[in-house]
Amino acid sequence: MAEMKDWARFWEVYPKRVGGTDFLEQVGKTVKGQPITDVQFKRILSQIGDQLHLEKDDTLLDLCCGNGLITKELGRSCRMVVGIDFSQPLVDVANQHHQAANVVYQRMNVLELDKLPPMVPGLFSKVLMYEALQNFRKQDLKRLLGNVLKLSSRDVVILLGSIPDHARKWRFYNTPKRKLAHLARRMLGTDPIGTWWKRGDIHTTCKQFGLQCKFQEQHKELHTSHYRFDAVMFRTENVGPEIQ
Repeated sequence: MAEMKDWARFWEVYPKRVGGTDFLEQVGKTVKGQPITDVQFKRILSQIGDQLHLEKDDTLLDLCCGNGLITKELGRSCRMVVGIDFSQPLVDVANQHHQAANVVYQRMNVLELDKLPPMVPGLFSKVLMYEALQNFRKQDLKRLLGNVLKLSSRDVVILLGSIPDHARKWRFYNTPKRKLAHLARRMLGTDPIGTWWKRGDIHTTCKQFGLQCKFQEQHKELHTSHYRFDAVMFRTENVGPEIQ
């Protein structure tokens, strides 16, 4: 298995290199080096909203929130959002450009949620991590979910969105040139995407916490739908959301 990419270093340097107000590019929302379209961005927001069933009285925890581009938009649909990211440049952009009265940004490693200042028990009714699970190892998911559940309500809904699918890796590396570049990087010890996840590994970890997990295919209009999937989680005793 390839070594993990140094994501901490990457997200410290890359946003500064992009700079300015190229918000989509700052967080890697690009296709062939170009920012995704407004239609694509709205589709992402729509799918997140449908899967989390965000409501006006919800308090949302947005993990790996990046520059707050998505965070602020989701804040329009709920009571409060706390966005967390370990990249100081991205958190700075979030505070400067994507602030709102009901949105708070915090710089920290999401694996260290137990170090957050004391909060109201069961504060978060919804939890999101979008297009970031690839930055973590298999063993990190157990720590992440354990800490999230300590901060969440009994009826919490957790969405881990846009996860690289191990079973469909070659749909992403889908040309001889891309396959060769991928294999060359593997020889150097890294995968540019990060961790490609097996659904069974996620399901097994969820069972350890009494969570049910529904795997969802992404909307076919999304540019990532051919090689990524979503995972919606909720406590076993709850019926869970009707996912559209």
